[in-house]
Amino acid sequence: MRDKDQFPKLDFSSILKKGTLDGNEIIKEWFPNDIKYHIFLSHSHKDEELALEIAYILEERHNLKVFVDSDIWGNSLDLLKRINDKYCIAEEDKTLYDYDKCNYSASHVYLMLMNSLNIMIDRCEALFFLNTPNSILLKDSLDNLDDLERTSSPWIFSEIQISKTIRKKIDRPRTKSFSSTEKLDESLQISYPLDIKSFPKISCEIFKDWIEMKCNSPYEALDDLYKCIH
Repeated sequence: MRDKDQFPKLDFSSILKKGTLDGNEIIKEWFPNDIKYHIFLSHSHKDEELALEIAYILEERHNLKVFVDSDIWGNSLDLLKRINDKYCIAEEDKTLYDYDKCNYSASHVYLMLMNSLNIMIDRCEALFFLNTPNSILLKDSLDNLDDLERTSSPWIFSEIQISKTIRKKIDRPRTKSFSSTEKLDESLQISYPLDIKSFPKISCEIFKDWIEMKCNSPYEALDDLYKCIH
């Protein structure tokens, strides 16, 4: 797992250009996309340890590089707080934030994050969704809103929606897409429909059999997985 000391310190003076923060430089420091990953692992923040364990196993067994956002990227909430502390203090009371300024900074930070998620998901061959009670709400608690699964995580919802809309491309022979999950604890509870019916399911048995297979390359390992689930 990445050492938290390796996360960017956000030196504002180094990314200021004519009095304006360079958003692209912030993205490169905070949400880098310069490393190639085979799998994007979508997960609940509460399942971070499980996600990291899966990523470790797949890299050890099949040399597959798995993208787990919390291990690779800085925390968007931490980035937002640093910007707010620097630029969004209320003029009339230095112990408070300015509401409008905070809304403005939040819109920029979340746009940076969404753009980076789009790029990363598009670059990965497969997207795995870690389907656990932490990422999917129990239907009994939803008053039967609809027949779809639902999530309270805006980031899981975004990742699944992105996976359904990005262009399908073939970078090598025999490539098929597959799917996977987030971070935000808030008192306000909002749920989003999560259409994962088309996602092939990987049971524990299939996963165990797959990681025991002898594969000559990461792409051969992915092809073997596709055979198991289709």
